[in-house]
This record gives sequence, C-alpha cells and structure tokens, in this order.
Amino acid sequence: MSRRTKLLLGLATVILAGLTVLFSLPSIVDRRMNGIAAKPPYTATEQALVLHQTLFAADLHGDTLLWNRDLQSLHGYGHIDLPRLKQGHVALQVFAAVTKTPRGQNFDRTSSDTDKLENVDKLYDAGFRMAGLTHFFDNELAALPME
Repeated sequence: MSRRTKLLLGLATVILAGLTVLFSLPSIVDRRMNGIAAKPPYTATEQALVLHQTLFAADLHGDTLLWNRDLQSLHGYGHIDLPRLKQGHVALQVFAAVTKTPRGQNFDRTSSDTDKLENVDKLYDAGFRMAGLTHFFDNELAALPME
C-alpha cells in the first residue's frame, strides 16, 4: 500500500470518526444528563388521581429546548416531551430558550450570529402560539424600560 493511499485511508478514518462523534455524542450526553431515576409504572392512590384531574399543573422552567430532541415523540429520558405533558395534564409549561451561547462567555463582543432557535420551530409546528422574552445579560429587546 502506497504512502498516499495510507494517508487517504487515515484521513477518511478520522473524518468518519469525527462525523460519528458529531452525530451521536449529543444524544448520548442528553440521555446521560437527563435520565429518569424512577422508571414507570408509577403508582398513586385513587384519591391522588382524582385530585390530580382537578389541578392546574404548571412547570415554570424547562431546559428541553437545549437538546436536539423531537418534543412530539415520547422519550424514556429527559423530563419534558409533549406526550408526557399531555398524560400528566400539565396546563402550563414554560420552556427556556437559549438564544445566545457565546463562545468563551464574552458577553461584550459575541455577536448574535450564534443564536440557537431550531427547537422553537418544532414547538410552533406542535401548536404552540405564545412566547415571552426574559432578560438575561444583553437581551436588549426584553430589557426595554417599562413606561
């Protein structure tokens, strides 16, 4: 085998390994960081089930949009997906949408071209029509003064 062939074969192996890591690592990290400690089935008394049907359940913070996950599909990891929200009769879910992830955490010089909003489109496709802004560091739109 020639040196050029070995070099091309090595380069192809590195590229293949890089692509494998790029496409599989986020899912592996998501499953490990967002595992479910107590596996179903979950038991509750009849009295608790009846009470639950009358409650307005609200979760005021969810980081699910950080992960590249189909929210319309039931998952065995993570704490939020739309089927489980529906099964749990959750009436209000607030999703935290990270819109700026600065490289090196330099809030003064990082431009807005690093915004990550892909999952917002998935929520819209699922029927979500309401969103609000929260001020965090340099979100100038949400930081406008109230008059």
